[in-house]
Amino acid sequence: EFPGALDHVMSRGNEGAPIVRDDADREKRLDGLRRTVEVYGWRLHAFVLMTHHDPLFVEAPEANLSAGMQHYNGSYTRGTSIVGIDVRAICFRDDSKGIS
Repeated sequence: EFPGALDHVMSRGNEGAPIVRDDADREKRLDGLRRTVEVYGWRLHAFVLMTHHDPLFVEAPEANLSAGMQHYNGSYTRGTSIVGIDVRAICFRDDSKGIS
């Protein structure tokens, strides 16, 4: 992590399990993303919320991507109605190329 990095990160269900089950879960997930962006000062450039994963293209000016993803996924899994949910975050970065 470094300040101002642009990262493509993704949360996904363990072994292909869903991370959202219905519209109520989707609303909780979106609200958690909104709160995480506000609390951690991220710039969210793009995202897609799908049943089994949700890729994000995010800029973290304070180099707090890991902490923010823990907050985003942790607060959601504690409040979800899906029994046994296991959401994991994955970061994709190619440090040899810049994005402008």
